[in-house]
Amino acid sequence: MSVQVKNISFAYAKNKPVLSDISFTLESGEIIGLMGEIGSGKSTLIRHLNGLLSPDSGFVLVDDFPSSDKKARKLVGILFQHASRQLFEQTVFDDIAFGPKNYGEKGHTLKKTVYEAADLVGLGQELLELSPHRLSGGEKKLACFAGVVACSPDDMILDEPFSGLDSISRNKMVNALETLKRKGCGILIASHHSDTFVNLVDRMLFLENGSIAYDGSPDSFVEKYPLQSPSISALMSLLQNRGVDLPSDISEVEEAFNAILSVCGKGGTR
Repeated sequence: MSVQVKNISFAYAKNKPVLSDISFTLESGEIIGLMGEIGSGKSTLIRHLNGLLSPDSGFVLVDDFPSSDKKARKLVGILFQHASRQLFEQTVFDDIAFGPKNYGEKGHTLKKTVYEAADLVGLGQELLELSPHRLSGGEKKLACFAGVVACSPDDMILDEPFSGLDSISRNKMVNALETLKRKGCGILIASHHSDTFVNLVDRMLFLENGSIAYDGSPDSFVEKYPLQSPSISALMSLLQNRGVDLPSDISEVEEAFNAILSVCGKGGTR
């Protein structure tokens, strides 16, 4: 199975192209990182991969089906950036069950699907009967992700899956993605920050003004675009260079806060 993007171009308004001649293929068992500044066309491209938008020229095929075909839409799962917009049922269980239930699952089979999806993403079963609005930000994102996993798509498109996650939830997300990759799922991760997932992906794509400016290895990408690290990582690097003993893999505010407090001898977490 694969997602093939071939020479697609798109504009919301005449003479104002958002995407220009985009081509790449997401293969089974491959994780691609998609980066670009705000306004570079990432969100628009994502909506083409799941058939939410159709290109003005070129095409997107999912296992040889046009992306707008119902069969193709079932093969590609999408996780949007804002988790709260994807949660609408009375319980977390019902939210995760929504997709497979609409595909015809029920009874014991449906329950098994929900529990397996929750387990894969690291969402405790004790949370399944709660209202999704009682979950923390990280738990909400994991619940949304479990809903995508429960539909058993061949490929997944994830928009900023690490945003708002603490270190524990982020590790759960990484572990789940590695498991899905081993199972042969093709995954595209869109994000503003490369160091959040650069060690996880097989390839990096960088969009610039609606075109692919880079398509290659993560290592070469980091060398070519060193300024793509978020400000937290830049701060950690600066402190390390000045002799402060801090971990090298911090990219989240809460982790940085606690690490700096620890070094200062104040300890504790907020």
